Amino acid sequence: MVLTYERFDSLLRLNPLFLKDIRIVVIDEIQNLGEEQRGPRLENIIMRLRNFENLQLLALSGTIGNPEQLAQWLKCKLVVSKNRPVPLNTFILTAEDKNEAIKKLVATFLKKNCQTLVFVSRRRDAESLAEKLSNITRPFISVNEISELNHMISNSLKYEKTMLTNKVAKLALNGTGFHHAGLSTLTRSFVEEAFKKGLIKVLVCTTTLSTGINFPAHLVILRDLLIAKTDYEDIEINEININRVFQILGRAGRPTYGERGYSIILVHNENEKKLFQSKIFNIENGKYIPKFEPVTSKLAESGLDEALLVFIYENPGVSEEEIVEFFRGSFWCFQRGENCRESIRELLLIPGESIYEIVKANSKTAEFEAALKIQDSEVKILKSDADRLEAKVRSNMCSFSPNGPHCNCIIFSSLRTFLCRHLTKLALYVDNYLPDFKGVISQSLERKYVLDFLLSNRLVRKIRTAEKNVYETTNFGNMVVKLYLRPKTAIIIRESLKIGINDMKDFCEMFGKVLALEGRSVPPQFQVAILEVYENRIRLEEVPERFNISPGDFESLLDLSGWILHAIATIAKLEGYKDVSEKAKDLTRKLGVSISAKLNTAL
Repeated sequence: MVLTYERFDSLLRLNPLFLKDIRIVVIDEIQNLGEEQRGPRLENIIMRLRNFENLQLLALSGTIGNPEQLAQWLKCKLVVSKNRPVPLNTFILTAEDKNEAIKKLVATFLKKNCQTLVFVSRRRDAESLAEKLSNITRPFISVNEISELNHMISNSLKYEKTMLTNKVAKLALNGTGFHHAGLSTLTRSFVEEAFKKGLIKVLVCTTTLSTGINFPAHLVILRDLLIAKTDYEDIEINEININRVFQILGRAGRPTYGERGYSIILVHNENEKKLFQSKIFNIENGKYIPKFEPVTSKLAESGLDEALLVFIYENPGVSEEEIVEFFRGSFWCFQRGENCRESIRELLLIPGESIYEIVKANSKTAEFEAALKIQDSEVKILKSDADRLEAKVRSNMCSFSPNGPHCNCIIFSSLRTFLCRHLTKLALYVDNYLPDFKGVISQSLERKYVLDFLLSNRLVRKIRTAEKNVYETTNFGNMVVKLYLRPKTAIIIRESLKIGINDMKDFCEMFGKVLALEGRSVPPQFQVAILEVYENRIRLEEVPERFNISPGDFESLLDLSGWILHAIATIAKLEGYKDVSEKAKDLTRKLGVSISAKLNTAL
């Protein structure tokens, strides 16, 4: 079986009989353990697999900075291979005008009948650069190739009538293409197939093609060292992860597609070149050796509540000591060394955890690190009383109160359930200089220890025995595990039901909120769009054009919708809200999605 991490996780929870016959599990791209979104679930999978008898684990990665540490945790033998079937030459070149440099490089390789992949940070950059390069590629595409492309377009894209698809088809006939997550599945497949056949000579893409299937690229150009993450309301710009850089560079010179590959990183000047060169390479005996980033566990930052819930679900009647022992087997604990046992108890069970740990658990890594760079002198306390703190951090107004944390910066509005750097700095400032007000921070964040959180939200119940306390999941907890929902998402659904869903408009607003909680970027107009589809005012296929939602994004949201709507219907029925359950089923039928979306795409 070949599955995603998430699909395998969902199978483990259902515990089908065939699982006992599994003897080997291969985990590809093990470096994903360090990702905030997917890492905690992958780590939890590995922790549970350790209970399987006679199971062999094989973990693979081409970009990892601490393989020895990871191998020790996995109790695996470390096998290092530096052999590359196709040699790869990597260069860092300076260019004041990067697009002009790309044009020259592309022209040079086109004369050698070689294809090129160009990686950029943003979707619109991929589209605009592909258009600029079409003038260079046009003379290199033959009449026969144009004929074959027209045939592919008429077959593959005949049902795709969007402006984006028309642009793809037009550029393909000139020998260029672009690829990003906003394209529909059919359009992306067309672009990939045309490139593999050599019909598209130059393909400009975002990081959507940094991993996956092999492509016949002799040259890979990395234009941008920053990555833009769009959340519809805001664009977050981050420096590209070093491991991702090497994944991108490694797309050149793949087996069966040539005898040598070339990868080029473009920078603006010599200073930038020296800085980046020292950041990604070690020099040993005159050779440049990749400096991969180490994998760090994100389990304590997100996903700890889900990991504990699943463990109790799979081990009913488990004690506190058994819980601690299970989490001692985590990579998070392994990286903390001898004192991890007490750290686990503090994190899961015992009162008295520090403000530092509370804030770190409620902040994304990048925001926490940014907060550490803010000077104490940039914090000005404006108001402090028994249940409220107000302050100015740099130029931003921040507060902690019973209503929760708040900051007027753009970053905070996009983070939803996490603290921005300004709130993080304020909390750390209070921890250092205003210890009497630590309780305000804890109360504002509604900080509970993970086990208390599960107990108070009726996901888990405590059973008192003569000797010790043991725990089991409630009916609601069982349902959440089987639905493959994060606990906080399920709680939001239940709380929304209590507040009241009066009509389909209310339902669509809740639905959009739940989609966002599951880690998807949801455009504000999506809720309006699905309401109009439900009321038969527009057809489903009209939504992307009418509401300016990229076809690929809309597809992704629809795929996820089948699963989320099923979850809402199930929880509503369990909690006694039959009318809401029926609304979810009605919308499922209107959108033409089903629970199979959970099995095939969302997971």
